Formats: sequence, C-alpha cells, structure tokens
Amino acid sequence: MSFPAKSNTKNSSKTKRETSGITLSTISDKGFETIYRKYYRKLFGVAFGILKQQEKAEGIIHDVFLSVWERRDQINIDTSLEGYLMTSVKLSVLAHIRKSRTRKRHLTTISKNSATSENIVEMDYGAQELQERIDGLVGLLPDKCRKVYKLSREQGKNNKEISFSLNIAEKPVEAHISKALSFLKSRLKEYTFFFFL
Repeated sequence: MSFPAKSNTKNSSKTKRETSGITLSTISDKGFETIYRKYYRKLFGVAFGILKQQEKAEGIIHDVFLSVWERRDQINIDTSLEGYLMTSVKLSVLAHIRKSRTRKRHLTTISKNSATSENIVEMDYGAQELQERIDGLVGLLPDKCRKVYKLSREQGKNNKEISFSLNIAEKPVEAHISKALSFLKSRLKEYTFFFFL
C-alpha cells in the first residue's frame, strides 16, 4: 500500500464507514487512498501546528495511516473515523515529543531543570493511559458540554460548524469548550502537553 505525498483533492462526501462500529477489514486500496486524501490536510494541520516541522509532521501522518492499514483486520473503531484518526495523530505527536526530549536531555541536565524533568516523567505515563483517562473524564461532563467537546476535539469541527450542528449560538459553544478544558486540566495536571493539542 502506497500513499500520495500530500492531499490536494477536496473531501469526498461518499467516503464510507464513518459511523460508530467502523470495520476496515474489507476496504480496498482505492478506498483507503480516498480516506487518506480526505483527512490528510486536517491531520497534517494538527501535527504541524504542534511540531512546527513539516517533515516530521508529514512522517507522523504517514506512519499513522500505514499503521491503520497494516492493522485494518484488527481495528474496530467505536467513534467516527475522523475522530479516531485525529486521536491517533495527537497521541503520536505526544509520543514523538516524549522520545525527542528523552534523547536530548542528559540526566544531569534534567536534575537542574525541574520543569523539564517533570514533563519527561509525565510523558512516560504513556499515550494509552492518557487517552483512557480523558475518555473517562469526558464521560463525566454534562451532556451538551460533552457533545461540544467531542465535536471540537475528536471531530475537528470549528465553533461555527458546531453551532450549526447543535443549533446553538457560537458563544455557548465557546463556553462549553472552555468549561470542558478547564475540567480536564484540573484533573490531568500531570499531562501538561495534552492541552497544547
């Protein structure tokens, strides 16, 4: 399976399997390339926005899609396909930051810089544990607040799109996102990097 270097095509409204319980085991090469082209630009924007390095961001997006393709027989997506890919990219970026900092910091340097030391130790909790804790906490949010948060962070929708989807004004959307992030920050203080995503 080979992927194009980047996507220049418009989103296809006909991409299949975007509802809960998505199974990718029967998807064709062509179908997967359609998915790649549809979501590449948005996923790249997330990775590049954090790393500020085009080559590394492109590499992470490619690796995420390659991993999904190679594991397509085992993957069963319980959220939207876009939400699953977005989360995978964010966690991959998180892991890249952790590995990069670990390589660059000598132990004696870390001991002189408590903030850096804490960040590296925090990354060692693991991306999977972070996602599980986030999912659990998001489930505790009020219904409307939870819906707004998921549309924003898991599906990548902007405030105007969320406002349209839920038939509410943009101001309440902003308030719900702020409330959700404040709630998560207060309970995930050890995961400092997550809130740059």
